[in-house]
Amino acid sequence: MADQKILDRVAALLAIAEHPNTGEHEADTALRQANKLIAKHAIEEAMLRQAQTIGERRALVRREVVIGAGEFSPYLRTILGAAVDANRCSYAISGGEFLVFGADEDIAWVETLFSMIRLQFLLKINPKWDEAKSLDENIYNFKVAGYKWADIDKVVVLHGHPSMESVKMTGTWSISKGWHDALLGTGYFHKMFGAYKRYAKKIGDVTPVATQNQQAYRLSYAESFRSTMVERFRQMGREAAEEMDTIPGAVLVMVSQKEEADRMMWAEFPHMDPKVQKANAERFMEQDRKEAEARQAKLDAMTSQERQAFLEKEEAADRRRAKADAAWYKKNVKTYTYDSSARAKGAQAASSMDLSRKAGAAHSGAQRGELS
Repeated sequence: MADQKILDRVAALLAIAEHPNTGEHEADTALRQANKLIAKHAIEEAMLRQAQTIGERRALVRREVVIGAGEFSPYLRTILGAAVDANRCSYAISGGEFLVFGADEDIAWVETLFSMIRLQFLLKINPKWDEAKSLDENIYNFKVAGYKWADIDKVVVLHGHPSMESVKMTGTWSISKGWHDALLGTGYFHKMFGAYKRYAKKIGDVTPVATQNQQAYRLSYAESFRSTMVERFRQMGREAAEEMDTIPGAVLVMVSQKEEADRMMWAEFPHMDPKVQKANAERFMEQDRKEAEARQAKLDAMTSQERQAFLEKEEAADRRRAKADAAWYKKNVKTYTYDSSARAKGAQAASSMDLSRKAGAAHSGAQRGELS
């Protein structure tokens, strides 16, 4: 299908932009091309849907949605799952693939919507220097992405501007507490801070970034973006259900569509069927009960010394497992320090995205976050 080819192209462009070996100019070009394709796809999608019958648009299909690799893929995966749920579809994750089941037009919309969200999130958290934008705006974008002042200064110099770091702070500066806090711990008063503040004032941003721990900031930003976006999709689902209540028979149709998507998914992944899961849970509970009875019978047949040695051996094994689990968690699970300014920015970015279904509108690109 033509729109699927476009989405595949968008996914490829985003993969190029995210790759660590991609040059800055090439990455920026790839992001912009992806964004333009998303806007163009919305128009092509509307034209395509007009040529289809209702039966073709509502036909059940199974399609993989590419999330992409990278440190933020778990956050994006959760957002995609929420988008799927909000649009009467179902999903399964198998072998690293995110598979969506549902009506053709619903999945097409989820793909378009997720591509826009993913693109805008990456542009926010991994900004690229844009020569078409002012120095103030570029500095602002890097700071809102959690970069340290010293690192931003290196980027400024790299793009042909003189270093903006000036003398150490002395005396008392006449700035508000919030902006003063944004400078604490830097050791320097940067001219670039003035540039950042000017652009923030221009766009009405009154919550200054006050962090110098980039990793904590980025993870807090991503977590806040994810939680805010998930809640928005849940609210969309609730609002859709309330709207359906006002249309005779609409609720039954909506529920039926979701059930059909579920059945299609369960046919391929039987273990996800609630009936199968319930039966498995009951079987495991029965197995646990029998094992507990066998263990107790074994203990009852032991002498007191044998029982004590047996229990001590069990406790030692439990401690080894707990230690191994803790080591695995520390190595594989990212944790973050709460950063209030990062959470505010992440929530703001997620809240500002237009999630309305305007496919085909001539101005859909701008409404979905097209770069200027």
